[in-house]
Amino acid sequence: MGACRYCGGTGRQYVEEGSSLSYVCPDCYGQGYIEECDNCGAEYSGEYCEDCYAECQECGEVVLKSELNNGFCEDCREVM
Repeated sequence: MGACRYCGGTGRQYVEEGSSLSYVCPDCYGQGYIEECDNCGAEYSGEYCEDCYAECQECGEVVLKSELNNGFCEDCREVM
């Protein structure tokens, strides 16, 4: 994890420099840091790295894209 490059790790972005008026940083969602993907090492700011992971169309579980087959995880393929 590294400090968010947009807010500098504060979790807030200010309307103008020196102002006290601020809003939650839209890039790190107020966390002050950017997650790094365990699989590829790339930074991401959503719930998961969309380059490596995806949700199963049936159950919504997030798994590696390589584990999906036609959009379904292994457990859901067995049930079908």
